Amino acid sequence: MSGAIAWGDALLRGMTLDEIAEVMGLSVPTLKRDWRRARAFLFDYLSA
Repeated sequence: MSGAIAWGDALLRGMTLDEIAEVMGLSVPTLKRDWRRARAFLFDYLSA
């Protein structure tokens, strides 16, 4: 499962960041960093 799909699925299920990080095998800081990068990428892509 890709990270984006996992994130979307987890958010729709109401999971916390701690729960998402545990399921994905990541630390919370890594999860937050990846989320910031994904948001920045999407913002740039959609703004072009």
